[in-house]
Amino acid sequence: SLTYSSSGLQNSETIGSVDLSSAGSVATANVAGSPYAIVASNATGGTFDAANYSISYVDGALSVTPAALTITANNASKTYGQTQTFAGTEFVASGLQNTDSIDSVSLASSGAAATAGVAGGPYAIVASNAAGSGFDSGNYTISYVDGALTVNPASLTIVANDAGKSYGQVVTFTGSEFTVGGSQSSGTGSGTGTGTGTGTVGVGTVLVGGVSLGGSSTSSSSGLQNGDTIGSVTLLSSGADATANVAGSPYAIVASNATGGTFDPTNYSITYVDGHLTVTPASLTITANNATKSYGQTASLTYSSSGLQNSE
Repeated sequence: SLTYSSSGLQNSETIGSVDLSSAGSVATANVAGSPYAIVASNATGGTFDAANYSISYVDGALSVTPAALTITANNASKTYGQTQTFAGTEFVASGLQNTDSIDSVSLASSGAAATAGVAGGPYAIVASNAAGSGFDSGNYTISYVDGALTVNPASLTIVANDAGKSYGQVVTFTGSEFTVGGSQSSGTGSGTGTGTGTGTVGVGTVLVGGVSLGGSSTSSSSGLQNGDTIGSVTLLSSGADATANVAGSPYAIVASNATGGTFDPTNYSITYVDGHLTVTPASLTITANNATKSYGQTASLTYSSSGLQNSE
């Protein structure tokens, strides 16, 4: 609202009105052109007679100050192992004037890298540098508000490798007899009893009690992200004991507790899939013993066996 003041009126005379105009009075007048002249003219009305005065009009100044503008980065989410790419349009602007528009905003987040882990989230999405063909940042006091980037666990499937043994043998798991996301991980192991151990993710054949547990191995990349590796998996089976019989076969090989390597389990939603331990019949040989007798005697026939298991 433009106003004026006067000095020099006589005899308590009054001025009814003065014409006031300024190029800065329109809504589109920007900060850069400020201050704008406020031009006074055509004093009239009241008890005032302009013929009695030699009037000097003095310009005023109209200052245009920046409008408040808030730019908020949108929240986002991604899966661990993915790289977050910002197009520059993921924001909301509040306070734009005169149909001004923002084409893009610089957006950055330390969580955008593929290696950003779940535990470090949510990560700030920092907005800056608003720009656009229909936008003059000089006309605004800009407040940037961070968004939040959430990293969700990647899906990971760990499958216990199938295995086989003969009745009476003991299977010892080294902890490396598993497949990650369709890729086999294996090592070597032997001994008696059941249990767990450590292993490496790599290529090879698993031998347990002389029994091959796996085939060839390929890359462990599927399911695992960023070159992560798993050191070992706990593997247990009720069929691993020497007394596990053929009738109960196949026995589940239960995988759990993936750990070690460069792997952080908080970055994954892990599904464990059982393998199968098949018990095949052991070889047993029964031989009729040679015998002699005298004529007229009744023969007592005997036999011997080899291959019996578990003190049977």
